[in-house]
Amino acid sequence: MTEVRLAGHQGRGVLSVLPFWGFLLAVLVVAVVAGLILKGQESGFLNAMTADQSEKRIELLISASTEDIISEDVPRLETILEQVMLTDPDVHSIRVTDEDGKVLLSQSKSAAPQTVQILPMIEHEFPLQRFVMPVRVEGDPYGRMIVEWNPSRTGAQIERHAYFLAGAMAIVGILFGLLGYKFGRSRG
Repeated sequence: MTEVRLAGHQGRGVLSVLPFWGFLLAVLVVAVVAGLILKGQESGFLNAMTADQSEKRIELLISASTEDIISEDVPRLETILEQVMLTDPDVHSIRVTDEDGKVLLSQSKSAAPQTVQILPMIEHEFPLQRFVMPVRVEGDPYGRMIVEWNPSRTGAQIERHAYFLAGAMAIVGILFGLLGYKFGRSRG
């Protein structure tokens, strides 16, 4: 067997040949890419969870007001929807129609969704989400409820959380890389 040795690097591993700054740059690139991948995964997961929760909240609202929609009790519907609009900052507008599409009641907040600043120097607009849910009792249609949701507040929280996780992942990756470099050099 023939042994190949680099001149001046006899018996030492790759870490001893690779300069510290080159290794650090490689670790930084890997850590940032891993952090961005984690950020994308976490944002997608949390956004899907938020949409599912929003849909469940609308189903609950429909369940609470089905009798009033069927009887077209507009004053009672108005009271229910006013309470929802006052207590839920994310609801932008609610419209209730009968089975023929005639609008029974429509309420909305006057302000359109604003751009939300997530982190310094990073702005992101979140378009309104629209949920159209049928009002049915034992399969018979009695109307629809259309709810527009402003996801800005929740979206900003999701973005902050995802950036935090990405940063933590990058820091852990860098620390492990540096520890690996130090131990690799001490063994070589």
